[in-house]
Amino acid sequence: MNKKGIRRYLPSLIICFILALVIVLFARIPPQTNFLILGLDEGNRPDSIIVGSINTRQQRINLLSIPRDTFVTVPPDRLSVMQQHISAAPANGQMRINAVNVFGGPEHGIGFTVRQVEDLLGVRIPHYMVVELDAFRIIVDGIGGVEFYVPFRMSYTDPYQDLFIDLQPGVQLLNGRQAEWLVRYRTADDGSNPWYTDLNRAQTQQEFIRAFANKMTTEQNLFQNILMMIPIWRDHIRTNVDAVSVARYMLHLHRFRNYEVRPHTLVTGNQNIGGASYVVVNTEASREVIESVFGSGRVDQVDSRRIPIMVLNGGGRSGLAAEASDFLTNEGFTVSEIGTYEGERFEYTRIYVSRSGMGEDIQALYPNSRIIVDANAFIAEIVIVIGTGS
Repeated sequence: MNKKGIRRYLPSLIICFILALVIVLFARIPPQTNFLILGLDEGNRPDSIIVGSINTRQQRINLLSIPRDTFVTVPPDRLSVMQQHISAAPANGQMRINAVNVFGGPEHGIGFTVRQVEDLLGVRIPHYMVVELDAFRIIVDGIGGVEFYVPFRMSYTDPYQDLFIDLQPGVQLLNGRQAEWLVRYRTADDGSNPWYTDLNRAQTQQEFIRAFANKMTTEQNLFQNILMMIPIWRDHIRTNVDAVSVARYMLHLHRFRNYEVRPHTLVTGNQNIGGASYVVVNTEASREVIESVFGSGRVDQVDSRRIPIMVLNGGGRSGLAAEASDFLTNEGFTVSEIGTYEGERFEYTRIYVSRSGMGEDIQALYPNSRIIVDANAFIAEIVIVIGTGS
């Protein structure tokens, strides 16, 4: 096409591009979006862990706090990666959930933390945001501070973290630094207010998020706040949310103002394990809480008989993949391919699946097997790597 032809069609092309952009940005956001927010301290450990769910049908935002000292056991596949990064990673995989990011390192830490939260709750969490302390302070200052009721005098000193908290009680306009003090406060220097536990701390954080959201979405400041967030999002927030989705949610901020924000907490208890104090989640007692937060976002089990399966021999003798293929076929599964696994070998059988909720019917056939959710590990949706103990 010559230049004259290009000039002739250019206006139409521009209009088509603008229409496509408008359709993308103003498309309806999903009826439910699950996300994880991690607030990192100076040591790169999540000081705040909040799982959320935006439900557009119910016009509700549910928030669930996970105590940073929550006890978790990292499965062997992730643990082996951790030990390659830091030899001090515990051999039994037992640690506080806020240590997962540190042991996972820059490459795997956030991803492993997300998957550990998914394992803990049994919920698929497709989106995460990692907020640095600098970003938190800049955002609060950028919207002119947040009015909040401080329930009592909060005073705490930790020179190792350069943390010097001093908040007076009562309703006040908190700037960025003071807001950081509020959400990070755990205990008093003089031992006062011993009733204020990690559970109360999580509730304070959630209440602050609610007050922050109300201030952020006020109509008179909405456009200005969106513009303020763009460079902060780029420079201080790590996320796997793509730019188009970010723009789409920002355009819906004015609607979120009318949403009900509901805080939730897990049923937990304190327990000494191996000489260390942990917060232990009572999963069964917390089931109702988890259901109320995520509803249909809970993971549904997938029938693996409807999905082609790849079987790889990761064991100690030849023929294991063929034997497993015959066994699975007799059980009603479809094996599309068999082969030899070239990676690191483990005693237990691994079941790689592309998303949560898959592979549980296969796991029932292989005692001591492990399900590994990793959409990037293989092209196939389900891959079984037979272990050396088979």
